[in-house]
Amino acid sequence: VADKYNRNFGLNITPEDILITTGSQQALDLIAKVLLNKGDRVIIEEPGYLGAIQAFCMFEPEFMPVTLEDDGLNLEKLEEALKQERVKFAYVVPNFQNPTGYTTSAAKRKAIYELAVKYGVPVLEDDPYGELRIAGGPVPSIKSMDTEGAVIYAGSFSKILCPGMRLAYCVCDKKLMAAFVVA
Repeated sequence: VADKYNRNFGLNITPEDILITTGSQQALDLIAKVLLNKGDRVIIEEPGYLGAIQAFCMFEPEFMPVTLEDDGLNLEKLEEALKQERVKFAYVVPNFQNPTGYTTSAAKRKAIYELAVKYGVPVLEDDPYGELRIAGGPVPSIKSMDTEGAVIYAGSFSKILCPGMRLAYCVCDKKLMAAFVVA
C-alpha cells in the first residue's frame, strides 16, 4: 500500500504509517472514537456522505456543514467554521464526492490544507473513489501536501478490487496511529 501510494499519488509514507481496516466504515469509526467527544464539532460537506455522518453520530458531535461549490468547499465558509471552538476535524471527500460526484480542484485542496494548518484542525481526507477516474488526470491528494501531520487519509480497495471484501486503510501520523490501534 505504501509503495503504491508513494509511486502513484506522491505520498511519502511507510508501512508503519498505515492501519489496515475492515472497510472504510471501520476507519471512520476509529477516527471518530479517538477524536470526538459529545459536543465536539466536525466540519462536513453539504451535502455530505451519509455513511460518515452516521459513523460520527454515535459520538454526538455538532456538525458544521460547509456548502460545496462545483470545484469543492466554499473556502470562506470553511474558514468561518475552522475559527470556531472545539472543532476536532474537517471531513472531506475530494474525489467524486458522495452524493454530488464533484471533484475538488487542486487549488482548493491546497487552500483547504493551508487553512487547516493555520487553525490547527486536522483534515480527514476520505478517498474511496479516487481510482475510479476514467477521464483526465489525477488531482494531487491533500495528504500529498501534508508536511505537518495535519491530514488523515482514508482509502479503500472495495470500489476497485472486490466490493464484498471490505478492505480499507488509514494513513496518519504516528501519535494518532497509536491511538487508533488502541481503539
